[in-house]
Amino acid sequence: MRPLVLLFAMTTLVGGCVRAYYTRPGTLKPSMATVAPTERAAVWQHAVSALLDQGYVPQVLNEAAGYISARRRDDLADDALIGTMATVMVSADGPVRVEVSGTGIYSSEQDFLQAVTERQSQIMQAVLAGRPPTK
Repeated sequence: MRPLVLLFAMTTLVGGCVRAYYTRPGTLKPSMATVAPTERAAVWQHAVSALLDQGYVPQVLNEAAGYISARRRDDLADDALIGTMATVMVSADGPVRVEVSGTGIYSSEQDFLQAVTERQSQIMQAVLAGRPPTK
């Protein structure tokens, strides 16, 4: 499937209408939220399934550190963010951080950076959706 994705990318690049853009970790402001320290474990566990639902396959899982690193599935050609990875960090004192970085194929860098920011927000919403309702 990877050759098909590369063929798609090369075809659109040669066409001149789009090109590949890249953002490194730390380039954009991550999506941030805060959860109660007692919810930390549940939020981290739900983040694994939330990432899978968003098309990201976890590669590094460290529950004690509250860290997940996940790569976008190569066989998903439903958007132009196929070369991205997401990191989710749930700190012991409550902050939750979601960051997306990597490669995407867009017509402008501004469109690419906006899409990455939107994806970070989507992942954060999915991660927080598993929290128990507050009373």
